[in-house]
Amino acid sequence: MTAQAKDPSGNTLGPVTVKAPDNASTDTPDTTAPDAPTATVSDDGTEVTGKAEPGSTVSIKDKDGNEIGTAVADAEGNYTVKLDKPLTNGENITADATDADNNTSDKTPATAPDSSDKTAPSAPTLTPSNDDGSVDVGLPKDAKEGDTVVVEGTNEAGEPVKATLTKQPDGTWKSDNESFVPSTDASNPNTSTIPENAVQDGSDVTAQAKDPSGNTLGPVTVKAPDNASTDTPDTTKPDAPTATVSDDGTEVTGKAEPGATVSIKDKDGNEIGTAVADAEGNYTVKLDKPLTNGENITADATDADNNTSDKTPATAPEFIINIEGSPSVNEGEALEFTVSLTGGTSATDISVPVTYTGTATDGSDYTQTQTVVIKAGETSATLSVATNTDTVFNEGDETVIATLVDGDNYALGTATATGTIKDINDSNDNTDGLIVNIADAVAVNEGEALEFTVSLTGGTSATDISVPVTYTGTATDGSDYTQTQTVVIKAGETSATLSVATNTDTVFNEGDETVIATLVDGDNYALGTATATGTIKDINDSNDNTDGLIVNIADAVAVNEGEALEFTVSLTGGTSATDISVPVTYTGTATDGSDYTQTQTVVIKAGETSATLSVATNTDTVFNEGDETVIATLVDGDNYALGTATATGTIKDINDSNDNTDGLIVNIADAVAVNEGEALEFTVSQLAAPQRRTSAYL
Repeated sequence: MTAQAKDPSGNTLGPVTVKAPDNASTDTPDTTAPDAPTATVSDDGTEVTGKAEPGSTVSIKDKDGNEIGTAVADAEGNYTVKLDKPLTNGENITADATDADNNTSDKTPATAPDSSDKTAPSAPTLTPSNDDGSVDVGLPKDAKEGDTVVVEGTNEAGEPVKATLTKQPDGTWKSDNESFVPSTDASNPNTSTIPENAVQDGSDVTAQAKDPSGNTLGPVTVKAPDNASTDTPDTTKPDAPTATVSDDGTEVTGKAEPGATVSIKDKDGNEIGTAVADAEGNYTVKLDKPLTNGENITADATDADNNTSDKTPATAPEFIINIEGSPSVNEGEALEFTVSLTGGTSATDISVPVTYTGTATDGSDYTQTQTVVIKAGETSATLSVATNTDTVFNEGDETVIATLVDGDNYALGTATATGTIKDINDSNDNTDGLIVNIADAVAVNEGEALEFTVSLTGGTSATDISVPVTYTGTATDGSDYTQTQTVVIKAGETSATLSVATNTDTVFNEGDETVIATLVDGDNYALGTATATGTIKDINDSNDNTDGLIVNIADAVAVNEGEALEFTVSLTGGTSATDISVPVTYTGTATDGSDYTQTQTVVIKAGETSATLSVATNTDTVFNEGDETVIATLVDGDNYALGTATATGTIKDINDSNDNTDGLIVNIADAVAVNEGEALEFTVSQLAAPQRRTSAYL
């Protein structure tokens, strides 16, 4: 069997060939481990090669036992393991081989090549000069680009001083402290001299060479020589130095006599920094506290003979902090004020405290950011103030006024700015906004107030919400109740009571009545449940006649036969919402049927307080019967009580003895002739039909 590896570019490795084993069940299993492979890491660290049992799998592992590559040994036992990450720093690895029966060999150790630089440049030299007190620095000629020499010593003021010289591509050395050890030039690239006024007499000077790999050689140390005692004292003061304060106020730079010590003093003459001018006369004084408020300073230079120059004045820059208003934002978005710096940049962060006022409320409407920081080297920063989305509706737009607080390292220009939070829960947003609902009132008796609960969901309002109300129902406005035309939910509240006064009337038997209150939609809310019902219970019912409806009857005016008797039936204590029917019974001297006709019921109409009981009387032909009475008696009922229940009406007899025009006629007829001694009998007759016998004898 053969196998060959091939990549997409056509590169191949192999083939490898093995014989397939017999499948005889009597074979004895192979339990012998292969010999340990050999292993060598390539010079570039990209692969491991060696010999192993043909067909075995070679595994390469790092020092922690992690597998970093594998390969199969070919028919000759050669293998090559390609490594994803080259080994070039002397790493320790192992290699083992596993055969087809899964037997694994012992591990073979191997070490990767170490390509790191182990050789340091030559040591520098230091040579004191007794002529003028200077020290010559010999720089290593075999140094490579990037190699360094560090020289350390003590300056005339007794302070530590240090210079690092770096080998340049052109063979010269560049110093980072020209006043202590100057850079070299092409005319003498490997030698520099420490000036006599840059090092303290008798102090130690050291030098050490170092390459980028960290290999060092040295240090070497010498004593700085004393200045020649035969020198004539220098009594001439140096020229006044130049002086410029940097834009960030952290340093003062300028020119002075080479080797002179430059002193910077504040307006009160206090020294705030010093530096030694280098061989070209350049100096830089680092200030512990930046000068950023237009401070006035002076600079003077003192040479090695302690001669001090005149003072040179200089003025520090003035940092001015300003704030600009934020664009308006919706609730929930951040207000962003721009805080800017003029007059330069600061070498350190400038922290500016901020206070807040305005119509918005800290905590509920926004969260204070109490400090804004302008980073070192920057000229502006954003003051971001988080605003909150609340459920307070109709509060209107609100302002956040940010005011900067003065500080020691800056002055204020425009110190106050305004940002506006726009109210997104306004009157035009009722989709998910304020919903007003009304609930039914508890039933009440006449004279008590119906109390409907009007509630608010979805939040609260910053202003009062006035909701108009209209009314319907079976009750009558004015007589049964008095409308409350508006209900007001106070700012910040979620409910209110709609109180509707009901009236105690004297209308009986009207039954319970309803008042239906309906809310009217508005601009700053939407309606949920808009209608609710309250019931006025009728307290003037049929079971309450103690102070209720009383029915009375009054005597009728006497009438002639044939005219109607009219009794007045009256109602006291109120009125009834329904008709009151009162049965009537009759007695008296008059005879029902012949003298009068009964009216068996009298009706007091709903809302009325009286009715007339009219009893018809009859005209008869009975004379001299005299006046007759009709006595009407009211009968008690369920929806009223009786007061004066009986009344009398009189029927006057119009066929009396004084009225014969159309009344009784008496006539006499001749008697039959009789003999003397017999009685003459005249007949007296009545023409009208008699109601009682009338006789006359003559």
